[in-house]
Amino acid sequence: MKSCQDIWSKTSQRENTTYRLFIDNKTTDIYCHLTDDICGGGGWTLAMKIDGSKDNFRYNSVLWTNKKSYNPIAGQTGFDNNQTKMPSYWAMPFDKLCVGLKVNDTLKWTVIPYKASSLYDVIAKGEYRPTNISKAKWLSLIDGARLQENCNREGFNTGYEKSGYHRIGIISNEQNDCNSVDSFLGIGAKKKIHKHTIPFSCGNFCGHGKTCNGREISITAFGYIMIQ
Repeated sequence: MKSCQDIWSKTSQRENTTYRLFIDNKTTDIYCHLTDDICGGGGWTLAMKIDGSKDNFRYNSVLWTNKKSYNPIAGQTGFDNNQTKMPSYWAMPFDKLCVGLKVNDTLKWTVIPYKASSLYDVIAKGEYRPTNISKAKWLSLIDGARLQENCNREGFNTGYEKSGYHRIGIISNEQNDCNSVDSFLGIGAKKKIHKHTIPFSCGNFCGHGKTCNGREISITAFGYIMIQ
């Protein structure tokens, strides 16, 4: 089997647990989510788990641009708080992503339709790749999340011109452009965005403006990325 989708479609297995897959020309033990309770059925393969309170998966980290696993044992343990990057990041094609953000004990999910040969091929070069799931769906991932009114550019490597601000998510601005972004929600954030120092690598930040309730909002999250 080459993916959790294979296990779902070719066997009767439906337990959410570790399975042995053949990825990147070798066997890999990896977590598969086979029930339909978070992003629908079909079999989801874990790719990454990212602790927003740590800097390992900041925008400029080599973990986004190399083809090396990170803490693969945590790729077998489901939705806990241990970070990982699995070979599925660079060696598995997909048609959609299942992205989850956890704040405290509240974990929420959304599906992102996007077809590619691998997440690595989408992200590593730093080129902006748009998605279109809606601002409302991004905001639904974190209770109390806020974004400014305008710009609302979503996708991979979102940012201004050739300067990416984070790897997956949405950016917003008070002005009617994307030139001076003060708010975002997503995964793989830079430490410095516009004039703001961002205290996390994954979560929601809203710098100023009426949609930020007149104050700076900063919510750190733990992120999960699965593919199908």
